[in-house]
Amino acid sequence: MDFFRSTFPTATVPVKMHLLEDHTYDWICAHGVGFGMMGEQGAESIHARFNTLQRTYATIRNNVKRLECIMKEHLVSIAPSLHH
Repeated sequence: MDFFRSTFPTATVPVKMHLLEDHTYDWICAHGVGFGMMGEQGAESIHARFNTLQRTYATIRNNVKRLECIMKEHLVSIAPSLHH
């Protein structure tokens, strides 16, 4: 990621790279296995869902607000009982 950020300083970090950088270690600690146990189909399904949400909220110009809307929508879809 250091190489990616230094080589492409204005590039957006792809979702899969974000998952590897920010969530792999915690996942392994919590489950004792890597993402491979989750399966490629599950990961691709999540990826497709976030792409759909990105298109849905593409008209929101503020990047932080757009991401907030995407994450809230995702949370409601996977854990409706946590939505306040």
